[in-house]
Amino acid sequence: MPAYSSLRTFVNSLRTGQTNITKTFVKALEDPNFDPVEIDDNIKVVPSLSPSIEAQLKLHGMKQEEIDHINDEWPAPKKKLARKWVHDAVTANPKRSVAFSWELFAEDEPDNKRHDPGAPDPILIRFLSPRKGVKLSRSRASQIHVDR
Repeated sequence: MPAYSSLRTFVNSLRTGQTNITKTFVKALEDPNFDPVEIDDNIKVVPSLSPSIEAQLKLHGMKQEEIDHINDEWPAPKKKLARKWVHDAVTANPKRSVAFSWELFAEDEPDNKRHDPGAPDPILIRFLSPRKGVKLSRSRASQIHVDR
C-alpha cells in the first residue's frame, strides 16, 4: 500500500486485499510480452525494479509513487523473495499464474507469505504491512500513510 492513499482507497484495500499495486502486478503478468523477473549474471533474482519493468508496470496502470514505494520502502530481502516466487511460478512446467493480496498484520516488520494450493490454482503472494505503520496524515487531508 503506497504512502498517502485516500481513506476510501485504504478501507477498500483492507476489505478486498487488493491495491493498485496488486492489481497491476496481475495485469502485467497476464501480458505475454511482460518479462516479470530479470536475472543477473549470477542467476540471482534482482531485488529492485529495473527501468524496463518499471515501464511495463506503468503501462499496466502503476503510478510513479507506487513504483517509488516498491523501490524505496519495501525491504530488499522481501522484494527478492517475492520476485523469486513469481519467477518460480512463471517458469514452472506447466506455467503457474500468480495472485497477489495486501493486508495489515500485528508484527513489527513487513513480511511476505506464499500460499501454494497446487496446480492448476494460482500461487497467492500476500504482502503484509505492520499495523503500527498506519497513520492519518495531518498535512494531507483525509489521507492515510502506511510505512512499508
